Amino acid sequence: MKKEPPVDRSRAVALDRGLQLLLAVLADQGGNSLAVIAERVGLPYSTARRMLAPMLGRGMLVRTSAGHFMAGPALLAVPPAGRILGNIARPAMRRLAVTVRATIHLGLFEDDMITYIAKVHGGGTQVWTREGMQQEAYCSAIGRALLASLSERERRTYLTGGPFVALTDRTVTDPERIALMLEDVRRNGFAIEQGEVSEGLSCVAVSVPIANDATRPLPRLALSLARMRTRALPAAMVETDYQRLTRCAAAIANEVDRGMDQWASPTLALSTAVQ
Repeated sequence: MKKEPPVDRSRAVALDRGLQLLLAVLADQGGNSLAVIAERVGLPYSTARRMLAPMLGRGMLVRTSAGHFMAGPALLAVPPAGRILGNIARPAMRRLAVTVRATIHLGLFEDDMITYIAKVHGGGTQVWTREGMQQEAYCSAIGRALLASLSERERRTYLTGGPFVALTDRTVTDPERIALMLEDVRRNGFAIEQGEVSEGLSCVAVSVPIANDATRPLPRLALSLARMRTRALPAAMVETDYQRLTRCAAAIANEVDRGMDQWASPTLALSTAVQ
C-alpha cells in the first residue's frame, strides 16, 4: 500500500493563513482597508499584501478603491451561501424525511419572500415545491417561522408593505391577524399552516437556531415538515412534528456552528485537515 507523503506543515500553515485572510476580506465586503483586516486576523500588513497578490491575479478578489477589496469574477462559480447551507443541512433533513415519510424544506428570507434552498422527500404524496423557488412568507409556515424571528421593527416594516393576496379561501391576509399569528409563533416556538398556500398542503415549521451577527453574516433559516392531506393536522401530530423539527434544526445548527468554529480557529482547522 502506497504511503501518503508527509505533510509539509509550514506550507500548510501558510496556506491556512492565506485562506483565513481571503475569508476575512470576503466577509468584510469592502468595508475596511486591508491594513485593518490584516490586524484582525493577526497578520503583518506586508505579509497580507504578499498573500493578496495571487488572489488578485487569479480574479478571486478585485480592488474597489485604495486598500479595499471585494470578491472577484473567479468566485462567480462558487455556490451561493444558501446552497452551501442546504448541502450542510441535507443529511439531517434526509433522516427526518425518511422517519416521518414526508417532505422537509429548508428556506431563507430574502426580498420579503421565502426561498427554498433544500428539499428532501422521504415518502408519501410528493409536494409540488422545488429547490430555488420562492414562496410568500405571510401565509406559509416556513415564512411565518422566519418572520417571527425578525426584530419588531423588521416585522412592522414587512406587515406595512402589503397588500397580501389570498392564495386560497383559507389564506389570512389581514396584517393585524398576521401580526397576532407571528406573536403566537414567537410564544409557541413553531408555525403552522393548513391549506393557506395550496389546497391540501399542511406544514409545521421552526426556525434554525444559528448565530447571526456582524462576525457571522449568515442568513436566517427555517425548517418545515410538509404533507399533502385533506384533513386538518391533529394536535398530537403537530406536537410530534414540532419536537422532531426542533431536534433536526438543532442538528443543522450544530453542523453550521462546527464549520464556522473551524473557520474562526485556524489551529483547529489546520489540525483537522492534516490528521
